[in-house]
Amino acid sequence: RVKRAQKESASLKNLHFKAGSVTEIWESPNTFDAAVCRFVLEHMPHDLAKTALNEIRRCLRPGGELVVIDIDGLFQNLYPRTPRIENFLCLLQKLPNFDMHVGRKIPSWMAEAGFEDVQWRIDPMEIRGDVLEVEAQLIDERFTQALPLTAKLLGSEKDALLLKTEYLDSLRKP
Repeated sequence: RVKRAQKESASLKNLHFKAGSVTEIWESPNTFDAAVCRFVLEHMPHDLAKTALNEIRRCLRPGGELVVIDIDGLFQNLYPRTPRIENFLCLLQKLPNFDMHVGRKIPSWMAEAGFEDVQWRIDPMEIRGDVLEVEAQLIDERFTQALPLTAKLLGSEKDALLLKTEYLDSLRKP
């Protein structure tokens, strides 16, 4: 994704991408004007997420901005949900390093990490029209990348592939 973003923003000479551990950023304090933390905190327990937010704050210049984008209610936009999708959601909720409802926690975690003037909003995702097939393709790619984990959770690669098909079918229904 970093390579794709670099390619698409090649004309912006003041934009720098940095990939690495969010809990140990190898930069001096007050280095960045802005940082984006996208779909990261959902995979961290609270103490590690706080470490990450502290580290990002350390690297931001005074007045710098952090934008956090994360989930709250993954797969909750689907209806109808098949029994396979319901089962998968139950299994996901039991994973130790995955929080399907992290979004509602982020504002207080940011305050705990010392961010001031924390502003937040919730944007429900409505996927329809021209965006639908683009989103379906991205989700297909995500399922493909997560196939080993999904197969392990569901018991077989066949069940994981059926889940992907059912999810994409449900996504395409109004």
